[in-house]
Amino acid sequence: MKKDSDTRLKNVEDGLAGIAASVKTTVREEVDKVKDSINEIVSDNIASQVKAIVNAQFKEMKERDNRANNLVIFNVKKSSSKEPQERKEHDINLIKKTVCGTVSRRR
Repeated sequence: MKKDSDTRLKNVEDGLAGIAASVKTTVREEVDKVKDSINEIVSDNIASQVKAIVNAQFKEMKERDNRANNLVIFNVKKSSSKEPQERKEHDINLIKKTVCGTVSRRR
């Protein structure tokens, strides 16, 4: 009877050891999946942030390039029009008047 009990106890212990090993393996696999998922999310987030920063810098460089030849004149009334074409025409007429006025005064 003692031998039978010892055998049964040994079988239970072996079964528990197998279950413990299986649980450890399953937990490790799930932890690895979660880590991979987190890394993917973080990588995607970092990539999108870098892309946004690069796009913003590119846009800023393009705006600077577009304004590289702009002329700034102080103490001149700005057009109140909301239409870009009207503001541009106002600016051109103002420059013509200013330049023509300056040239005719020098003669």
